[in-house]
Amino acid sequence: MKKPIYLLLLFCSISYISHAQLPDVNATENKTEDTKNFLDLQANIYGDIFGNKMNIEEFKGIDDFMSLVDKMDATPKMKAKLIEQYEAYNNSLDPKKKELAKAQFNELLLKAIKEGQEKEKQNP
Repeated sequence: MKKPIYLLLLFCSISYISHAQLPDVNATENKTEDTKNFLDLQANIYGDIFGNKMNIEEFKGIDDFMSLVDKMDATPKMKAKLIEQYEAYNNSLDPKKKELAKAQFNELLLKAIKEGQEKEKQNP
């Protein structure tokens, strides 16, 4: 009599433990697209907090970094520089575009060095 009860109890405990380790199906279905581009994530959060929740008109409709740059009150030269840096950063996240990203970063670095040397010559 004790043996069947122990076997039944053992079977129930094993099935309970195995069921507890199954992944939650609902949690995996609601998962959004993962992105490694933290500039886009940060701009999206700012747009959500300040635009949607605090109703600040300047931040409404900001979904990514490019829309944030478009709405910025900055000179076209500054916007072009930010877009160039963003594209280099975004290309570095894609494994297929690593070489392009290296070339873009080298170009940005050489340009910054050249600008720094020109400023140094102007202000000795």
